[in-house]
Amino acid sequence: MLRVASVLVLAAALTACSRAPTLRSVVYEEFGRNAIVLTPKQGVPLVGSDYYYNNRFHYIPGALAAPKEVERPRDDIRRRVARWNHRSGDMCQHFLYRLSNTTLEKPKDIIKEYHLDATFPSILFTWLPRAEVRESYAELDENEFGSLKHVLIKLTNLRRYSANDKQLDDALKQIKARNCYPRLASYGDAIQVKEIVSGNVEIAVERATGVNIKAPGFKALVEKNFELRTKGSGLIFAVIPR
Repeated sequence: MLRVASVLVLAAALTACSRAPTLRSVVYEEFGRNAIVLTPKQGVPLVGSDYYYNNRFHYIPGALAAPKEVERPRDDIRRRVARWNHRSGDMCQHFLYRLSNTTLEKPKDIIKEYHLDATFPSILFTWLPRAEVRESYAELDENEFGSLKHVLIKLTNLRRYSANDKQLDDALKQIKARNCYPRLASYGDAIQVKEIVSGNVEIAVERATGVNIKAPGFKALVEKNFELRTKGSGLIFAVIPR
């Protein structure tokens, strides 16, 4: 039983150390450590809509933003940006210019895919990655523990909208004259949005674990689940502060 427990601890430790990509890590690498990931639910409004003409969306460049809570702080050790839940955030808009007046860039598509197929024999205590990733651990040899993981992150049709320094200064002057400014200024982590990043977002994370231990009280076990699956078009998924 001690040997079995040791195998499980070793497997958990090695799989935890593997660097599977996350949306936060991809944004860190591609858009910089100061970027902030948003829950990718809201898109850029259609030109001609009331939301577009009145800047009534998250987050027009130049706006002042502050979260009421931060889901995840920035992690420079793991190279992951901070994450805000924009539903719990707060915003102070300006009305000087619209999104079409900002600078538009179209970055290349970003596709990150990660596979892990790790098997841990209970006797050798070694990590044996497979040359070909298996789809299931339904048939492990006796006294083996396995961990499968597949992560796919696709960011396509990307758009970066950014305001220049004059636009940001003018927007901040107008915001300071609004009633919402003193409330947001009281937040220690309030920021002025310089850029927003939008695009088609697809995130899929699949995990499976299997164990086949020949010992009293243990039975072969296979679990497979989709922990996260997000897909949408034209979503705002990151902001870059001034």
